[in-house]
Amino acid sequence: MSKTKLTRRILTGLVLLVGASGAVTVANEVNNAAVNVNKKDVKASVYEKNGHYYVKLTTAKNVTNVVVRITTEDRKEYVVKKEAIKAGEVVEYEIDINADVPTRKLPHTAVKRETVKSVVTLGKHTFNAVVSYDVEVADSQEQAAKLVDKNTEKKTTLDQLAEKREVTAEQKAKEEAKKAAETKAAADAKAKEAEAKKAIETKAAADAKLKEEAEAKKAAELKAKQEAEAKAKAAKEAEAKKETEEKQTTTVAGGLPEVTAAELADPAMNGLTPHTKKMKVALAKKFGITSFSLFRAGDDDGTGHGHNSGMAVDFMVPVNSAQGDQLAEYLTKHMDELGVYYIIWKQRFYMPQQNIYGPANTWNLMSNRGGVTANHYDHVHVSFKK
Repeated sequence: MSKTKLTRRILTGLVLLVGASGAVTVANEVNNAAVNVNKKDVKASVYEKNGHYYVKLTTAKNVTNVVVRITTEDRKEYVVKKEAIKAGEVVEYEIDINADVPTRKLPHTAVKRETVKSVVTLGKHTFNAVVSYDVEVADSQEQAAKLVDKNTEKKTTLDQLAEKREVTAEQKAKEEAKKAAETKAAADAKAKEAEAKKAIETKAAADAKLKEEAEAKKAAELKAKQEAEAKAKAAKEAEAKKETEEKQTTTVAGGLPEVTAAELADPAMNGLTPHTKKMKVALAKKFGITSFSLFRAGDDDGTGHGHNSGMAVDFMVPVNSAQGDQLAEYLTKHMDELGVYYIIWKQRFYMPQQNIYGPANTWNLMSNRGGVTANHYDHVHVSFKK
């Protein structure tokens, strides 16, 4: 075998610390803690300082894949790993002896296991240290190792074993790569199948949604059509009803003109009693009066028949006009028939009963209220009984 430089991989190394119950008051470097492998390349020490525990690593040459395992008496483990340590470098790690650290196993390697153990007791704690690492071995050192072995010809050399294990590792890596590729292919196929299934489900959901929307649109259109038809029908019926009402007439006593339902529905007469409405419309027609003062809230005449009761109407006429005289005269002759309670015209009061202004059925003069309207010279006031 030619002289070549080999980098040897180490097997799993763990450092384990547990079961600590007290702090050591004096820092002690572990005697015999140096672990010398391959001509004393690495030294490991465990020491205590100010109640804390540390592991210190030093090396005489460049080394890689350094793993330290420390195990305490109750078999718990603590791991320290370093990918590389240069010659002369010092590496320190604090060991938390109270930490609950689970056991960890590193993958098996295809090189010779280099294991060196060292035991040290600090106070109440016992530390078992195991150090393993890869180191570049010089040709002269490898040859010297061969000369020491008396059975070299009968044994497989360390380099041959390393080469064999490296081949095995390569095969294993190929197998793992093949297995990974197969796993990935299966995962891709499964993902593709899931994607296709999802696409089918998505399309089915979209189709269902479109169908639902179409049915909803159709139902909305039908509802709108039905509502429009119902609305048109209601409007037609309302128009017919209005026409019928307008054609309907009511006969009024006293030879007054008939009134229609539409005339009685005039919103301007809101607040008037039905009888007062009928009288207002019929008298206005008979005497050609177009202006009125009707319901007035709060206008109480003290008799219960004022504007606030809805039983009084002011028929507006020219001042001192013949139109007003004719209306007033007509009312005095048909008071019982038309349901008239009292009349006021030209500062005079007329009532079928004795009243504060004078005897019944007589025009009694009223006191001056200070104006044309207040003295009723521009309108005939009529109060009805109901």
